[in-house]
Amino acid sequence: MKAVYAFVVVVLSVLLLGCIGQSAPTPAAAPTPVVVEQTKYVCADGKTIVSKLEDCPSVAAATAKPLSKEEMLSVCKGMPESQGNSLEDSCIAGLAAKGKDASLCPEVSRDTRPGCYALVAVQKKDPNVCTEAGSYADRCFEEYARAARDATACEKITEVSAKDNCYNNVFNYLGDPAICEKIVSIGPKDSCYQDAAMRLRDVAYCNKISFADQKQNCLNNIAGSGLKQG
Repeated sequence: MKAVYAFVVVVLSVLLLGCIGQSAPTPAAAPTPVVVEQTKYVCADGKTIVSKLEDCPSVAAATAKPLSKEEMLSVCKGMPESQGNSLEDSCIAGLAAKGKDASLCPEVSRDTRPGCYALVAVQKKDPNVCTEAGSYADRCFEEYARAARDATACEKITEVSAKDNCYNNVFNYLGDPAICEKIVSIGPKDSCYQDAAMRLRDVAYCNKISFADQKQNCLNNIAGSGLKQG
């Protein structure tokens, strides 16, 4: 009986040891998360971070502010002359035209001043800017009329010969004989009619010439060349 008991004890001991020796099943490892790298960019303003460069704000638009008059003039200050022309004056006149700001024109030399005002007037499409030119207004109107091909600006000129010259200049660009009618002085008026006759090959404008010799010369120049009878 004692032998059987001992055997049973040994068997139980072996069974218990077998159970203790078995390790618990290892749990399944968690999946490693996938890290997706995304490139980031720092914009030119030094603080905005974006994923696409095209999303960066425009630094120029964000920081641009109008330059003061002194700052604009400092850009042109001290420029040399080139072939007798002042690059400083040209620079200031260019800035005035770009900014449509006639207040810069008094900063240029007297010879350049009428043209400066005229440039601003052309950019603003307003010949009345020339009234700001003071004693240079007539020359400004004349330059504006020539640049804008606008004979109506000639009407604003007070000095008769300058006004006639303005009309002649605009006629040279437009070739409209109706402009000749507006000229007051006989000499410039006759020259305008002669030019109109030659352009249009029409003796009708020769016949409007006051001086007989000039009229005959006009008729002779276009005779026999497909002229129109006036």
